[in-house]
Amino acid sequence: MSLFTERDRQILNHVGRYRITTLDVLQRLFFPTAGRTAVSKVVSRLAQMGRLREERLSGPRKYLRLTPRAAEEVNASRRSGEPITEQTLPVLLGILAYCTNRGIERFTPAEFRSQFPELCTPARPIAAYVVDSHAGRTGLALLLVDRDTSPRRLLAKVRKLIGQRYRIPGFLSLIQDRRFSVIILTGFLDKQIEIQRAFDRFHRGPTSVRVELVEELAKLIG
Repeated sequence: MSLFTERDRQILNHVGRYRITTLDVLQRLFFPTAGRTAVSKVVSRLAQMGRLREERLSGPRKYLRLTPRAAEEVNASRRSGEPITEQTLPVLLGILAYCTNRGIERFTPAEFRSQFPELCTPARPIAAYVVDSHAGRTGLALLLVDRDTSPRRLLAKVRKLIGQRYRIPGFLSLIQDRRFSVIILTGFLDKQIEIQRAFDRFHRGPTSVRVELVEELAKLIG
């Protein structure tokens, strides 16, 4: 990758981490003092070099993903170079927005396996995990995106996700120490309140569940 600048590499690694990005996110992270023209020029150059691919999001808005060649070059997962399905799109954009708005990073599958081998099983794909500091405690959080799902179904899904991790000794230790949590991302304030009320009323156990608002999701789901 000798033809690339250090910022080019950082951008490609960023896209590989989240499988997706937007011009808005790139400008905020990598071009904080530059205008949109500078961002567009770099993106166009990387696209012409066969490393980035622009896809239609909604209206004039676009998102960016890696090409298979770029995914291989930055040692991203093979899925990072694959097309994104309509069902997966809001999930990836929600996680991207949540993490970049808060200045945190999700673990890539390779990072997670390297840092937490005791939490991995061969048959289970790596979900979206982040280091989470909340209420004076630092632990590991699983990100779950609400795609206009009812609170009842979310309760059932979260119970299943937690139950699966009880069977993994490393996760069991985290859960018992109250260092594992679930963060549900939703695009609407009223839905955030509704989901949180449901979990406050019906959820039990040492795994905390909280609901965070990601306004970018409303543009996709609403």
